Amino acid sequence: MSDVRDVRNGDVNRVMPGAFPSNWPRPIVANFIDVTARDLSEVIAPLPSINCSSGNMTSDRSKKFSSKRTKIAHYYTQESRLAIQMFSGADRYVTYGFLPFYVYPDYEKKCPVICVEDPYGSYAEFDLKNNCTAWAKSWRESAADLAAKFPEYASKILGNDYRISKET
Repeated sequence: MSDVRDVRNGDVNRVMPGAFPSNWPRPIVANFIDVTARDLSEVIAPLPSINCSSGNMTSDRSKKFSSKRTKIAHYYTQESRLAIQMFSGADRYVTYGFLPFYVYPDYEKKCPVICVEDPYGSYAEFDLKNNCTAWAKSWRESAADLAAKFPEYASKILGNDYRISKET
């Protein structure tokens, strides 16, 4: 993943020394790779249409129920701002080859929220049926920044420093 990120950022020679002629300016190579990835990601970024139809749509009751489920699904994607997240998500998918999503409950809005996660530093583990059984992510940030991101785990992240910072 770091090699892919380096190429997108223009450091192709670190990843593939001598792959391009020395008289080619490095920014041009990086720009070409970046523009190609962004163009492809803009093609796949728009959300697909959502239609919650059932197999048996013969009665008016089943059609109303299906319409209601479709409206609920649209509400979830709108509240999650999924259409906006998908532009960066599609770019990450094109770059790294996978794109993790996670869903958490928003108790204030009383609905689930769907988030598109940056796959850089992520690792997923799947069972034989291709169900995700575990997901891990590593960060390269200061402990204070991580504690601010995850306040519920601040004491575990900061350890003894957490007690000191709470007292001051």
